[in-house]
Amino acid sequence: VALEEPDPASPRAAARDTVDLLYLKNVLVKYLEIPPVEQDKRERLLPVISMLLQFSPDELKRIRTSAVVTADAGGWFSGFGFN
Repeated sequence: VALEEPDPASPRAAARDTVDLLYLKNVLVKYLEIPPVEQDKRERLLPVISMLLQFSPDELKRIRTSAVVTADAGGWFSGFGFN
């Protein structure tokens, strides 16, 4: 039996997209709340974010590199005076 593509206009698809967006939002908020010094916790969320946003391997590598540099520099918003 062949699987059919879901109809993107169906109410069920719209509800799924809303839940997915809400889940993505919550994961990103959690990721941003983790202090940069707790890199291991951030690292555990990256595969989830990568899957949700469909990052390529190169994009994931760039993010991991950036996260390490950012942690070493004092945090995401340290340039704005927020630590």
